[in-house]
Amino acid sequence: MDGSPEDEQSPNSRQRSQKRQRQWSLEDRAKHRVLERERREAFNDRLMELATLLPNLEGVPESRLSKHVIVEESVKHHREQQRQLDESVMRCEQLQRERDALLADARSWRQDHTTRGPIQQASVSAAAVDALYALPNSLHGSAFSFHPGLTSHDSSFATNTAAARQSVASMPETFIPELPLTGLYEGSSLPGWAGETIDWHAYVPPAFKYDLGRG
Repeated sequence: MDGSPEDEQSPNSRQRSQKRQRQWSLEDRAKHRVLERERREAFNDRLMELATLLPNLEGVPESRLSKHVIVEESVKHHREQQRQLDESVMRCEQLQRERDALLADARSWRQDHTTRGPIQQASVSAAAVDALYALPNSLHGSAFSFHPGLTSHDSSFATNTAAARQSVASMPETFIPELPLTGLYEGSSLPGWAGETIDWHAYVPPAFKYDLGRG
């Protein structure tokens, strides 16, 4: 076969061409148009619903909302939410680190003083915290390390968690001024060590007031 008109009109060529062609009846064409119209309408409805979820498009007239505008704003909004989630996870890691340091200080102090009950543990379960840490990986995909300072792209959550904790642990210590517990105590309950003078590196929420000098 050399591509001549005779070859193109050969019986085998005509047979293959006929097999690729579909004979559309008027009824078939009408059904196809109806299905295409329904598909376009459903897509446009979902696109408008997506536009209502984007803060930057709030109040924009529907006549000015094109597919390009909606998709572009949707990408921006999604990336901003990812950034906020990453920052929240990093802050949660730092809070856990500070909490562990405070508990260690409390245990160290009580070893040298009279014990008046067990050290209170965190009320949030580890499973709930781990679920929070896993969210960025589910949003970004497998090729993402949720801590901004990390370079590892391992999809393993355990690897990412260990790397994040190591990165946070390398941060400089935050200075916390000493709070002498003398005079007016503000806390949520009556302290068991009332009347003593110690340096406690922690913030006491202002919910309960008690004069330590009067007992």
